[in-house]
Amino acid sequence: MSDSESSFRTAKYGFGFKDGKLYHFIVDRVVVLKLWPEPCCWVKTAEKPWHASRAMAALTLSRVESIVRNCPQPEKSPWLDLSHVKRTLDDLAAAEDVQEDDQSEMLYLGPSHLVLRLARWRWRHETAAAKHQAAVEAAQYYHAMLKNHLDAIPRDVQSELWRYPDRHWHLLSLFARCPGALDLSRSNPALCYMLASNWVFHDPAVTRPMRAARSLVRKKQRRILDWLGFPATESTRRFLQKINPKDVSIPRLLNLRRVMLEKPEIFQWLTHARSLNRNVLDAATNSFFESYLTSRLFNEFVERSASRRRRTDEYRLLRDTAALQRRLPDSPTRSHFSSLRQLRAYHDELTLLDQQRWANEEREADAFPPPPFPGTEAIRPLTDSAALYREGIEMQHCVGSYAYRVMAGYCYIYQVLAPIRATLEIEQGAQLNWVPGSLFQKHNEAVSDELRRKIFKALFASEGSNSDTGDDGQMLLPLMNV
Repeated sequence: MSDSESSFRTAKYGFGFKDGKLYHFIVDRVVVLKLWPEPCCWVKTAEKPWHASRAMAALTLSRVESIVRNCPQPEKSPWLDLSHVKRTLDDLAAAEDVQEDDQSEMLYLGPSHLVLRLARWRWRHETAAAKHQAAVEAAQYYHAMLKNHLDAIPRDVQSELWRYPDRHWHLLSLFARCPGALDLSRSNPALCYMLASNWVFHDPAVTRPMRAARSLVRKKQRRILDWLGFPATESTRRFLQKINPKDVSIPRLLNLRRVMLEKPEIFQWLTHARSLNRNVLDAATNSFFESYLTSRLFNEFVERSASRRRRTDEYRLLRDTAALQRRLPDSPTRSHFSSLRQLRAYHDELTLLDQQRWANEEREADAFPPPPFPGTEAIRPLTDSAALYREGIEMQHCVGSYAYRVMAGYCYIYQVLAPIRATLEIEQGAQLNWVPGSLFQKHNEAVSDELRRKIFKALFASEGSNSDTGDDGQMLLPLMNV
């Protein structure tokens, strides 16, 4: 190891704030972020001196947003309760390696909750009320300092920025460096989103993306479309205008471009759809679904799912059928369904074949990651692939095929025993927080909305959540003066 590598040290984990810059100290690097009026990011590691990093800028800004925007009132967080703080303190104090000079006031604020860990021995002798008050004060201080950093961005820019689900650093750079970008965002959000990440739409990538964007942002929108590889037509421009900024994503727009260029008949179905939410867009543009689609099937899909933003049962039917078909390459192949009923019959046929194959193979069960919520006596996590398949066989649905999704962290499955017998799924949301997914009884029978809300509320309220590693498995410490 070189002298420079051996001498490299970071401060305690967490954020610091000084002279209008945000400092993020991580185990192997330091990130310095400036948001406005000239967004910049510098990174230093043991292997590399100070250098610019678009990827680290985007990641750091995302962490700050998660804390500030998802916990607007940290003192009222449901995770900041006396019993939880006391239990955490007692666990830490009981550890043999806790010393007086260990890192103290370890504060973690995740995408949807915050947990305070105060590890000094002296805290064992203070009252629960004092511990709780200290937790509130630390959370408020941490939250306020990060909010001040975000508030350097003008209000009109912030309001436009938060309309989009992700890639906020790239959009912020576009708004700051390209006059006219805010007008483009208000006129055609999907086009603005693509221009902010224009290197993704070129192969090879553009070497000076902001310079290219600055030269194009005030041009005719059809000119920008042509440069991004889309059909440079008025109908394409108007179509993109109809897409809600909350539903844009890079994979979705790349798929849409492919369909426009290679599958004009499917694009025609999209142009006549009465809604363009993410369910409709993904159903029409996902290449795995193309062999199933017909005009009649797509129209039925739109009628049933166009008014809902969350993933619908109809979309899950498409997704699960495609996943089962990939898992069973020797299964009977069907295509071009004229109704959802026909597609569901094929899905059920594949589900039965998948369950039979699992029973015949007698494979050793694959253990899943720890459940994000421990559940209750009536809501129990399914912690390995064997339990998942047994649940699918008992309930006569395809949840056994979700093993790959659980292993990848896309979802987690629970067995519901009361007040009804059902199978519950939670999914990773856009902000990497856990959100309600599907909830079905036997034979995929639906559950009433009222009962659905009650069951998910009971799961999310279960104590001792294991989802305390956040979006990157890293704890954050209180702000330090740097």
